[in-house]
Amino acid sequence: MRLELCISLALLLGCANEVMTIRPPEGIGGGDSGGTGGSAGTAGSGGSSAGTPGVVAKGGSGGTITAGAAGSGGDPVGGSAGSAGSGGSAGADTAGSGGTGGSAGGGTGGSGGSGGTPGNPTVLSIGKTAQTDSEETANTVDMGNDGQTGTRWCAANDGLGHWWSVDLGQSYTLTEIEIMWEKTGPYKYLIEGSANGTAWSTLADETASTDTAQNQTLPLAGGPSARHVRISVIGLPEGSWASFFEFSVSGY
Repeated sequence: MRLELCISLALLLGCANEVMTIRPPEGIGGGDSGGTGGSAGTAGSGGSSAGTPGVVAKGGSGGTITAGAAGSGGDPVGGSAGSAGSGGSAGADTAGSGGTGGSAGGGTGGSGGSGGTPGNPTVLSIGKTAQTDSEETANTVDMGNDGQTGTRWCAANDGLGHWWSVDLGQSYTLTEIEIMWEKTGPYKYLIEGSANGTAWSTLADETASTDTAQNQTLPLAGGPSARHVRISVIGLPEGSWASFFEFSVSGY
């Protein structure tokens, strides 16, 4: 009986010791288990392709501006040369409009038009208003350019420096002056032209002339322009006065 009790007690003590050494099951009393990892995100789609080229209009926003109609990348051909205007100078052509992105080529300038053909010179002075600083009663200022070779203008005395002038009415290109003096002999004189009758410039200087012909013709080189023409007599043949039958101015 005692033996059995001892055996029972020994068994009880062994069990108790076993109970004390038993470890709790894993997870009981421990930290929470890690959550399930999230599923991988879908890869982002790739960026869109290059922007659509902009419209041909200048400065178009967006993609690369397309070159102008003259050919992309190339220099647009310039405008064709303007044809020469007859009688007037031809204007330079406007450069052809170049496409954006390529430099516009300048149009070749039109060749200059040939100058107009001058009109045939005519006598401009007949019957035009004339003036003088001196005249005889019977040989008045208007008789110096009336187109008649039987009438004449004559100064009132034999003094030097008398002048006679004609107003052509407007400025002309002058080509020639003809004088039919009253007498033969070396008349010495100066012919001047003016646009306004105030400022004068020399057209022909015959102040040292030795020409004794009654009819004298003076070509005017360079085609000077004038409205008023004046002759001043500064030297006379012996026994003569400043006087002529006709003073003619030609031009166009």
